[in-house]
Amino acid sequence: MALLFNTKYLLSKTAPVAFAATLFLSSGIAQAAKCTDGRLQYANNLINANSTAAVQIMESDNKEALAAYGEAKKLLKKAENEENVALCKSYISQALTTMFNAVKMAKPEQASEVKHQVDFDNKEKSVKALLDAMEYITEESKDKKKFKALKTEIDALTSRAHDLKDDGKVEDGTHVLEDAIVMLKNEVQAEREGVTLVRSLNFANKEEEYHYEIDRNDTHRMLVTVLLKEKREASDTVNAKVNTYMDKADALRADADTAAKKKNFEDAIKLLEDSTKEIVRAIRSAGVYIPG
Repeated sequence: MALLFNTKYLLSKTAPVAFAATLFLSSGIAQAAKCTDGRLQYANNLINANSTAAVQIMESDNKEALAAYGEAKKLLKKAENEENVALCKSYISQALTTMFNAVKMAKPEQASEVKHQVDFDNKEKSVKALLDAMEYITEESKDKKKFKALKTEIDALTSRAHDLKDDGKVEDGTHVLEDAIVMLKNEVQAEREGVTLVRSLNFANKEEEYHYEIDRNDTHRMLVTVLLKEKREASDTVNAKVNTYMDKADALRADADTAAKKKNFEDAIKLLEDSTKEIVRAIRSAGVYIPG
């Protein structure tokens, strides 16, 4: 029996799952010039002096918590300057573990609350970024009425999320924001294609699946243009990191095109999937979380 799906499958072949809690949208820019681990941006946001967790520690009277916080900052600095990938990942893991321990020592009963609040804040930033992307796209298509209707719906979801958070249900509010992210991703794809697609996952042949993967790859490339333009212009470091991943994505896409010309669609599909994964990494390396 044919399995029908809507446009969300052009960004992911599987149904959406709970988003990873350690990858978020961030308005800040990672200061690392050498380490490219995807968790570095998150660690930087968590450990910097303006974060909720850092303020909680600094306002506490717990000397052990303050000492652990100082150690977390040192480990983060090592990660930022480490060229060895394995060591870089190790330093980031140590920095995050040390930071969470510091939070627990500062106010044990609030440690999980801080993490939930960070999740909520960063998911809300993701919603805003995707909404901005949708506005940009609909301006090009001159479909402002559609954007206005979508924005009204997203604003309602965001308001509902805040109501839940204010009622002490931060995790439930975060789930509502995740629903908004899925909705926006679907609408971005639908607007890009110009139609709402309903297709079958049971492709007629490998060539049809190949063209499906082309659509997914092109969609993610569009997101790089829309979501990362300002970040890339504002930071040479961010631009260099994005270019590194995009160069890999371009090479894989070229190999896929070559395979397709030889009618080797099975290999072409795998190469396109790998290319799209590199584009997702490019977006995440700039501090913008999207599922992939």
